[in-house]
Amino acid sequence: MLDLIGLLFQLPQLDLASSIAVGVGVVGAAGAIAAGLMDWLDVDPPEKAIGAFHATLNTSATVLFLASFLIRWGQHWQPGWGAFAVALAGYLLVMGGGYLGGKDHGLSHGSHDLPQRLPERS
Repeated sequence: MLDLIGLLFQLPQLDLASSIAVGVGVVGAAGAIAAGLMDWLDVDPPEKAIGAFHATLNTSATVLFLASFLIRWGQHWQPGWGAFAVALAGYLLVMGGGYLGGKDHGLSHGSHDLPQRLPERS
């Protein structure tokens, strides 16, 4: 959003802010990738296929965001439609990965295996 607003309304004060947001997002994604890998190692084969595709989409998106960050860095944090277009492609991949990650595929996994209520204490 910061990119689009900055580019459309020519607000240079948003250049650095959008670059920082992308950089922080890439660092956060690295943690999510590590946690997702640990989760993926503990699931059954039907879920592994969905998880692998989810991971591929989100890792690809992270690479695109990193590329967008590097473009910004190379342009001395100036806005550009090229960096925005690369980030937009990353956003689209994240939407697809988020859909797969959040969709109930009818497979048993993680917290779905837990009882719905805890037994009462005596």
